[in-house]
Amino acid sequence: MKKLLLTILFLLLAVPSFAAYNQFNDDVNMASDLTVEGEASFEDLVEIAGALGVTGEATLSGGIAASSTGAVLQMVSMSTALLSTGITVIPDNDTIPQITEGDQYLTLAITPKSATSILIIEAILNCECTTAGSKVCVALFQDATVNAIACSLSQEDASRCVPVTVLYRMVAGTTSATTFTVRAGGAAGTLTVNGVAASRFYGGVLISSMTITEIGV
Repeated sequence: MKKLLLTILFLLLAVPSFAAYNQFNDDVNMASDLTVEGEASFEDLVEIAGALGVTGEATLSGGIAASSTGAVLQMVSMSTALLSTGITVIPDNDTIPQITEGDQYLTLAITPKSATSILIIEAILNCECTTAGSKVCVALFQDATVNAIACSLSQEDASRCVPVTVLYRMVAGTTSATTFTVRAGGAAGTLTVNGVAASRFYGGVLISSMTITEIGV
């Protein structure tokens, strides 16, 4: 009986309200401890335990959030204020940016909880190119894949630092660790990240960053 109730409880954790299992309140009682091996808030645990008539201790451990549609399963992020420069160009033509083009400025790894989850990757790179009118490409790569999976393009005057954002959504496709990197380069000239003309601006608080959010489906 207890095993059956735990199975029901796991299913209920994936729905947004408790109305669906109110019918159990009148005839279910557990005069013993309850351990839930899954993710839920403390408030959820207390309410579920009360609804099931648990009179002992209720304990929560582990993570089953991967079964929660639309739930944020995890979020990882990094940021850097490091002043960086690069001279490796990314050509401004109709070819996919390659992992050998541009210079790498950001890197971040994540281990998805479910292969069917959605990953949302957002990278922001504050950069400036010394060549006036040169196009600047900021490209996102996954692991050792040669082709970029997404990129953004900016064209600004020299001595003007602008934030260039890459926002990409994809199915995780794995539960193994995977690493995303951001490379950038102008079509010509020297690229400066977190500054202008190879000089730091704003005392080290001008930052570039990357965030990866995993969403359950």
